[in-house]
Order: sequence, then structure tokens, then C-alpha cells
Amino acid sequence: PQGVRVLLNPAPNPEGLPVEVTEGLEQDIVTEYKDWKRVDQEEVKRGAETGKERERMGWEEARVFLGRAENQRV
Repeated sequence: PQGVRVLLNPAPNPEGLPVEVTEGLEQDIVTEYKDWKRVDQEEVKRGAETGKERERMGWEEARVFLGRAENQRV
């Protein structure tokens, strides 16, 4: 039907990443699990310092923390 968008891949490849994820990694707009865990640990550490469960980082702050800020790209 018109206006309907397919959200699930009708023929997924269980051995590979979806094209959208691969492209996101290449464009540095997708965070890998290991990087997300680093951000998570830092947020919990910062929160503990202020008596909170966590102190959330914004996207840009997380990118700087991970060393991937726009001005640091090659």
C-alpha cells in the first residue's frame, strides 16, 4: 500500500551486518557495543561522583569522550 514502509528485512543474512549498520559504521554514526560500554561505564562513574545512578552524556560529548569528535576526523 502507498505510504507503507518496510521496516524488517524480508531476507536477512544471519552471517553479516545489515547494509544500514555497515554504512553507519563507515560514516561514524553508529556506535559499536564496546564503545557503548565505555560510555556506559563513564556515565555510571560520573553519576557516582555526584550521588546519582549515572550522569548521561549527550551524543557529541560521548563522541569527544571516545576520541571521535568531528574536528578529530581525518
